[in-house]
Amino acid sequence: MKSSEFNGIIPIIKPRGISSYDVVRASKKKLNQKKIGHLGTLDPLAEGILVILAGSATRLNNLLHDDEKFYEFDIELGSQTTTLDAEGDVVFTAPIPEMSLDKIQQCICQFLGLTEQLAPIYSAIKFQGKPLYDYARSGREDEIPDEVLRREVQISKIDLVTFTQNKITLGVQCSKGTYVRSLARDIALRLGTRGFASRIARTQCGGISLGDCIPFDRLISKETLAEELVTPIHQIKSLPLFLIQNPEKKAKIMHGQRVLLPLDKSDIAKNPLNQATYVVLRDDEKALGIASIVRGENNLEIKLTRGL
Repeated sequence: MKSSEFNGIIPIIKPRGISSYDVVRASKKKLNQKKIGHLGTLDPLAEGILVILAGSATRLNNLLHDDEKFYEFDIELGSQTTTLDAEGDVVFTAPIPEMSLDKIQQCICQFLGLTEQLAPIYSAIKFQGKPLYDYARSGREDEIPDEVLRREVQISKIDLVTFTQNKITLGVQCSKGTYVRSLARDIALRLGTRGFASRIARTQCGGISLGDCIPFDRLISKETLAEELVTPIHQIKSLPLFLIQNPEKKAKIMHGQRVLLPLDKSDIAKNPLNQATYVVLRDDEKALGIASIVRGENNLEIKLTRGL
């Protein structure tokens, strides 16, 4: 199989201690191709799902990236670090008030819905062409205005997993762009103390769960063949896939024409694309392109926006 034939995803379980780019670099070596990307950066100290995009699948970044992500994380109470995780130096300490189930539940429910957070100074957000961590490392964080850090994020669900007097474990479902480290800091402050994220694990990303992923060790193993790892685009179950088999209509779509596909009301109601704006158009063998979809009362209007 030629490297140019690798167009799909490799969902990896990234271990702690390596960067997201380390996984990208290993994927480039394994597939012997340069066109490799990933879906949602994980900090070196974070673990869990990192979805590698190969070949034309890199064009699907926005389609997959808009999905909410799921994390499980630990908040170590009593101190706050420069990086808001275990890698940084302690900059604040505070006594820990008595923790209880009701106290924690009442606190975390206040973060549900649309909320504003300040991103960590140690992050890859750009200001005047430089990542913020460059400013932080050189002691110039005072140059960064608050509006650069301010983020509006959506917290759809937040659950208490377990707690002790000095550690809380939570599960969260959130929008893209949410900083779990910031959430850990803010929850600790709302509880009347300080805190940092001592563990972060991403458990779902782009509609892909941990059970769909392979360990990083398998990616780098010499015994593993590259073709065993890549899920082709037209087989990615988390994508809004639209199968078209009619040769005439397929030809029209691929030539940029709008096509109406009649469906009765019951089919539209059952259609999993009912809320989709863009879909991946496919036939029986491969993904053809990304198409816009407009729902009518009795039909779907399809128009190709980008080939794959």
